[in-house]
This record gives sequence, C-alpha cells and structure tokens, in this order.
Amino acid sequence: VYITDGNGIYENAFQNCLNLTHVDISNNIAYIAPGAFSGCGGLTSIVLPFCGISLDISYSSSDSTFGVIFGTASYTNGTRYGCYYNNSTSSSYRKYYYLPTNLKNITINQGEIWNFFYSLTHITNITLGDKVLYVGGSAFYGCTALKTVVIGDGCTYIGASSFSGCTSLESVTIGKSVTYIGNQAFYNTLLLKNVYYNAVECADLNTSNSTFYRAGYTNGGLALTVGDGVKRVPGSLFYTSTSSSYLHKLTTVTFVGTTCTEIGTYAFYYSTSLTTLKLPNSITSVGRYAFDNCTAYTLNNYSNANYVPSTNNDYFVLYKATSTSITSCTLHASTVVIADYAFYDCVNMTGELTITAAVKYIGHHSFDDCDDMTSVNIQGNVLTIGDYAFYDCTYMTTINIPNSIEKIGMYAFNNCSRLSYTTLIENVYYLGNSSKPQLVVWKVGSTSITSYNIASSTRIIMPYAFYNCDDVTSALSLGSNLVYVGDYAFYG
Repeated sequence: VYITDGNGIYENAFQNCLNLTHVDISNNIAYIAPGAFSGCGGLTSIVLPFCGISLDISYSSSDSTFGVIFGTASYTNGTRYGCYYNNSTSSSYRKYYYLPTNLKNITINQGEIWNFFYSLTHITNITLGDKVLYVGGSAFYGCTALKTVVIGDGCTYIGASSFSGCTSLESVTIGKSVTYIGNQAFYNTLLLKNVYYNAVECADLNTSNSTFYRAGYTNGGLALTVGDGVKRVPGSLFYTSTSSSYLHKLTTVTFVGTTCTEIGTYAFYYSTSLTTLKLPNSITSVGRYAFDNCTAYTLNNYSNANYVPSTNNDYFVLYKATSTSITSCTLHASTVVIADYAFYDCVNMTGELTITAAVKYIGHHSFDDCDDMTSVNIQGNVLTIGDYAFYDCTYMTTINIPNSIEKIGMYAFNNCSRLSYTTLIENVYYLGNSSKPQLVVWKVGSTSITSYNIASSTRIIMPYAFYNCDDVTSALSLGSNLVYVGDYAFYG
C-alpha cells in the first residue's frame, strides 16, 4: 500500500488487514491515528513520515512511540512490546502495544528519534531518512536482531548508547551531517562488519567515549570505509581502552576520495587488530596517539622514525620518533606531513635538522622540547608550521623559513631564547631566509613602540606579534604579499 495524499490516516483505518505486507506513507501525511494499523499481522516492512502520531508530537507523550499506530489490542501474529517515551527507560514511561511479529524493516523519514525503539528485539533493518535530524540516547538500545542501520544525511546527533547492545548488527552507515556521537553509541555490537562513515566534520570524541568498544568482537574483522566528502576522522573515533575486555576488531580502514585532511588525536588508539590502512594524499594533519598501540599494524621505519603510508607513498607521514632518546634523524625525501608531537621531548637530538623539500605540513608540538637542536633548515615547500612546533628549543639559534610559508601557529617559537632574527627594522623582529629576510614578523622588541612599518615582502604576521602595542598611533600598511595574520597579532 502506498499512501501519498490526504490529511491523515484515522483510527482502525487498516484494522485486521491480515494480507497487508508493506506500507509506504508519504511525508505529505500529517497524522496517523493510534491503532490505525491494528491487527496487520502480515506486515513485514513499513515506511513512515515520522515516529508516533504526528511530526510535532512531544517525545514526552506516549503517542510519540513507534508502537502507538499498531494499538494496544492483541491480534494474530502480533507481539506485545513495552514502548518507552519521555527519554526514559523507567516503567513509569512505558506503554504496551502489539506490534506485527514479522515486521522487520522500518524506515522513518522525518523528525527526531528518541528512545522509541528501546529493546524492540524483532526488527532487523532501520533506515532513517535525510530529514531525521536527531537520534537520542538509547534510541535502539538492545535491539538484538537489528542487522543494518542507515542514518541519513540530515542527522546531526547520535546519542549515548543509541545502538549499544545491538549484538546482531552487521552494517552501519553514518550520514554526512553528524557532528556529535555519544558515549558507547555502538558498544557491544559484537557482529559488526562494516561502518560506512560519511560525517564531514564530526567533533572529536572524548577518550572516555568508548564508541565502538567490542564492535566486531566475535566476527572475522570490522572494516571502516571513510567516504568521499569527509574532511576529518574525529579524535577517539576508534579509541579503545587497554583492557582486553573492551577491544574492538577493526582490521581495515579504506578512504574513498581525497577530501580527508585530518586524522584526530587518539583516532585509532589501541586498535590492536588493525592491519590495513593507507592514508589519502590529501592528509595535512595527524594527531597525537592516532596510531599508538596498533600492534598488528606495521609502520614503516627510516632513520629513527616511524611512518604511516599513503596510497602511493610509504613515507607520507612521519608519525613519531622511534624513541625520545634518539640523537639524530634524517627525514625521508618523500615525507609530506610531520605529525603532531612527532619528536616531542627528544631532548638528545643535536645539531642541524633538515626538513626535506617534500614536507608541506609541520604539526603541532612536533619538535617541542628538543632542547639540544641547534638549527633548522626548512627546505622548499612548507606551507604550515603548527602551534608550539618548536616551543622550548632552547639551543636553537637559527631557522630557515621558506618562501612557501602560509601559516605559523601559536607559540611556535616561544622559549627559543637563543633564536636569532634575520632582520630588525624599527624594533620589529623578522624571520625568513637569505633571499627574503623579512618574510615573517616574529615579535617586537618593546610594546612601547609608537610606529612601525611592515616590510612589503612579509607573508606572515605571527600570533601575538604586536600584542598590547597600544601606543601606536600611525596608520599601518600591511603590504600585498601578506597571506596570514595570526591570532591576537594586534590585540590591545
């Protein structure tokens, strides 16, 4: 039955239609009465415009539940279920309805999904359309027969424990607009085989989130596909506790397309079954601990450093030093990205470090606290230097910054007490290189300056460069070559 027109579907409209197997109700329908499909024991699939009796019914009403349209009276091939509402699993907010026993496939096209499907143990396939905006906490908790879930591209929120305990779940598709995934959202999904992840810019998860704990734990392996259009893999997405009782079985990560630029902190931490992953060439940033303790995954090694490969470059990301005790490192010639914290606290690295010509991105804290490093020669093509990149490199005296530079982060050279400027003009200190010594405005010698001019060749004004220079009264010309002004550069 396909219902496309009309004001609504009224009480007992399809009562005892025993041979009815499929119902598809258009989004044009604004109302479905309680018990409208009572006695429809032959139903195997249904497409609904919303959950409950109308799109605007409050989740605090028992009329918002999935079961309400099937009524409270018993019938042949009907199974009695307690349906919850008011975002609670208390018996005070549970009402019993008879649902068709063979109803396995459910599509909801609009609205918000709260805990309306909590512990409905007979449904196998759930599709949430592109106009479903929200999946609440425990929405499908304990749906032990559920095998496939498709979350459409309009949903922004997946709540805590929303699919936790769905022990038969095999496939999950996460839509493009998801920006939040709650604690234990897919916990204990023991048979999970495939996660199709399409969220463009989901926020980082907390390390306590345990989103995929025990996912795929009893099958042959879990595969993650990162879709075309995804810009970042959020921090802690597949984070796992060191306890063996929480391990998931993620074995394979595949990137479709070249839109992803960032792998977040702890993204795959302790994914001990991971064996197959090659990053896309679009990656510009890899967070701290992203691949730590992935004991089955082989990092490539070269000159005291470990590397994560891309699809065509075995040394694409310099992930981290093999030990904080190393005294030197020669970067591989094909390296493009230096990950966050790659050489953090490598206090024994001495002499000059050469950043090879293929490198474009130097991560946050990448050389933080490399006390004995005396000089840095950045060749060719670096575009960004991250926050705290060379923080506390107290013996560094010189750094060569290439003409390609487009951004330098917060405190990148703070506490580099021996670092020499390339040029000093009107009490403004510059960093750069031999051909363009005024490439970067680093800092001022005194906040008491009353005027200054920025060199026409300058591309970068670093964060806090003129912070609290409140005596300046003259007009300022920034020049046509400027590409980046850092945070708080002219504050005060």
